[in-house]
Formats: sequence, structure tokens, C-alpha cells
Amino acid sequence: MIAPGSPAPEFELHGAQGGSTRCFRLAATRRREAVVLAFAARRAIERGPPDGGLLGYLPWFQLTEGVDAWVVSDTARPAVTAARLPGVPVLSDPLATVAGRYDLSYWSTPGTPHPALYLVDPSGTVRFADRPTPDALTGSIAALRRTIQHHTIDTPNQLSA
Repeated sequence: MIAPGSPAPEFELHGAQGGSTRCFRLAATRRREAVVLAFAARRAIERGPPDGGLLGYLPWFQLTEGVDAWVVSDTARPAVTAARLPGVPVLSDPLATVAGRYDLSYWSTPGTPHPALYLVDPSGTVRFADRPTPDALTGSIAALRRTIQHHTIDTPNQLSA
């Protein structure tokens, strides 16, 4: 797992949000605002409750000024998966290439990213990183919120240290 204070690996992935698909580039978005990256398995999104677990917290980050939130998943069908998460982009990483760049381990099924949560600031620096277990999720989300609130918003849509 990449440690806070380290540069975030840049990436570009195909994804879906709100019924449309496009290419998502971390470098282009993070220059405007911080990005919360939630690595989650497709089956957790498609079979789990839309308001449960880690994914249930993502809309809060979408509504936080200066912050965007993306799900990076092993899905090959981001539009189908995104339908479970209205308003939250789901990016397709079916071979777990981006997950590998973030030094994530895998569950017993090859190609399924271990759930993880990152905050990347506009300079491209990882400010928060965690792999919360279900029991520790609430504490991890609280710590991420404190990290976001600790930073000041200099201009609309920009989170800085």
C-alpha cells in the first residue's frame, strides 16, 4: 500500500457515471480538486446493498467541496456497475493494473482488488491511505474526513495542504 506523503501513481481508465461513459484521468482531475479513490471488487458493488459498507460513504465525499470520489473496480462493465452507485464514477480496471500500481494485495480470487481507500491531493500526493476491514470501516472513514477537514480550501474546488 502506498504511504501518505508519497506521490500517487497516475492513471487513465475507462469508466461510467450517470449513464455516460468516458475516460477518467487522475492527473487532469486532481489538478482541480482532491480525489478519494475507493478500490472495490465488482461483486461487492453489484451484489452488496448500494448504501452499505465503504461504498455507502462515497456520496458524502462527492458533495464535499474540493473533493471528488471514484470507485476503481475489477469490472469490465463499468456502466452496469455504476448503476448501483448513482452519481459516483466507476472505473474499469479488470486486470487490476491500477490496483497493482497502488501496491494493493488481492483476495483469493486473482484480479480482485483488496478494498482500499486513498485521498490524493491536487499536487498528486497521497494524503490518506487505508485498507479498512468491515469492523474498522467507520473509524477509517472518520479519519479520512478529519484529513480532508484538516486541509484548507484556498479556492473553490481546490484542497491544499
